[in-house]
Amino acid sequence: TEEPIDETTVAADIDGWDSLAHASLMIHVEEEFNVQFPIEAIWKLKNVGEMASLISRLREED
Repeated sequence: TEEPIDETTVAADIDGWDSLAHASLMIHVEEEFNVQFPIEAIWKLKNVGEMASLISRLREED
């Protein structure tokens, strides 16, 4: 069975996760939420919660 994804989920928790999957996710999230991640932030995000917080901050700045 698949584990649910929550704020604490990290890349290592997801079977088959790799840099291509990471890049694809970032692109889709940018399009879905109409934000643009700073390049340096893309690879520093530690978990889903950090990504959600970054999305919120970027949307507030807009």
